[in-house]
Amino acid sequence: LDATDDFHPFGLIPLRCLNGKGRVLGEKESYWFDLKPTDRAKTITFINLVLNNHVAKGTIHFTYLGYEAVSQRRKLGSSGSLNDYINDMVGQWRGIDVKGYTIENVDDPKKQLVIKLEVEEEISDKLNDHDFLLNAFLVEQWKRNPFRSSERLYPVDFGSPLEEVTILNLEYPSDYEIDELPNKVGLVLPQNGGRYIFEMKNVGNKLSMNNSLLITRPIFTSHEYHYLKELFNNVIAAEQTQLVFKKKK
Repeated sequence: LDATDDFHPFGLIPLRCLNGKGRVLGEKESYWFDLKPTDRAKTITFINLVLNNHVAKGTIHFTYLGYEAVSQRRKLGSSGSLNDYINDMVGQWRGIDVKGYTIENVDDPKKQLVIKLEVEEEISDKLNDHDFLLNAFLVEQWKRNPFRSSERLYPVDFGSPLEEVTILNLEYPSDYEIDELPNKVGLVLPQNGGRYIFEMKNVGNKLSMNNSLLITRPIFTSHEYHYLKELFNNVIAAEQTQLVFKKKK
């Protein structure tokens, strides 16, 4: 337990302390102990929307666990109020209005942090009077590859394992159709280092999406750098996908 930190639960070593080894000072002995993250930075996002008259209404649920819950609780603690925290969050998203929200387990670091938003978004990317574009990643997304150098001389250290899951369910008017769905993406890093899965399905007038990024190891060697770079290139390409909705003739 780190008694200097209000946001870490018992047993979760702060990222700043994960520097390889820690010293155990016992009554009769002293020895080095390998410090490894006991959890990952995990975010699960559920988006449920109904689209009608170019306006999408529904809910967005965020569930934060492990190191990501610590990070979000720290942001909450530094915000002036819950309203300020929500406004800062929504301010990074384009064209989304929050009509209401609830936050669960703010003061209990042993539990997952859950944020539920009631949202509304007016579709502004119109191709003409009827057809329009929609990016399925309405909220959190990778906009820039963190690995941009052509070469890497030192190991890559994420601090802890990373997991991001986004699930979208979108119901749209039956007199519309999606021009084309993006191809499924499935990539696996060598040495069980992680994976990325992206898939969209459309049945009738209901679109579903599963987007899952998993980095299972906190540290990668410089020789594995190019695998990470290529993985995130695919993540960014998928998350920038624009769906074309056309009115049926």
